[in-house]
Amino acid sequence: MLRSNHKGQLLADKIFDLLKKEIVTGRLKPGEAFKEVAMAKQFNASRTPVREACSRLSSASLLVPVPNKGYTVAPITIKDILDVYDLRFLVEPLCAEYAARNLNDEEIAELEVLIQPEREHPEDAPHMTLIDINRLIHHRLAQATRNCRIVSLVDSLLLAAARMDFAFIDVYPTEYTGHAEIMARLKERDAMGAREAMCRHIQLSQQRMSTIFSSERLALSPASLERGSAFQK
Repeated sequence: MLRSNHKGQLLADKIFDLLKKEIVTGRLKPGEAFKEVAMAKQFNASRTPVREACSRLSSASLLVPVPNKGYTVAPITIKDILDVYDLRFLVEPLCAEYAARNLNDEEIAELEVLIQPEREHPEDAPHMTLIDINRLIHHRLAQATRNCRIVSLVDSLLLAAARMDFAFIDVYPTEYTGHAEIMARLKERDAMGAREAMCRHIQLSQQRMSTIFSSERLALSPASLERGSAFQK
């Protein structure tokens, strides 16, 4: 029985990870509907692990349960953008401050290597690469706080932010906010400077995302018109 339960949990974890990736990268689009029965058939599984995975995705604000119908992929709204970036603005400058104090030379050197693609020619880097770089940098800065609750919170915010990036990066692929100023302050061990650099970074990212999201700019792109019903103000 224990082995059976363990296998079921592993399957639920696998389904959760696969569906999360599909939602975050936009393969499952905002507003798209699906049912547990169809998902179970797709994954060749019973409904139990699918139900568990969907419940976790709902708790992560990636799915919206619809009574007697299943689920829809959560929409992306302007309020989502503002809420996510407001919270990031409160938490992540602290992470940068701790990072300037706590990261050793080797860890800072690793971050330097990590951001190399965005320093050289970000316009030529694959979108997935830039989004992964962004997530890893902010995750490692959060780890510098040595506070698992902060790391968990930042990871959830980065997941939401990555979903927004994937939603719009095909429309405005050159819109990307780099990390050079943050890295410079980290190398100088300037804790307050790193905090202020992160504040500016988050503000620029929020402004970029809010501008891109505006219906006036989205209307300029034929690709965005196909997505229009999936996003809400």
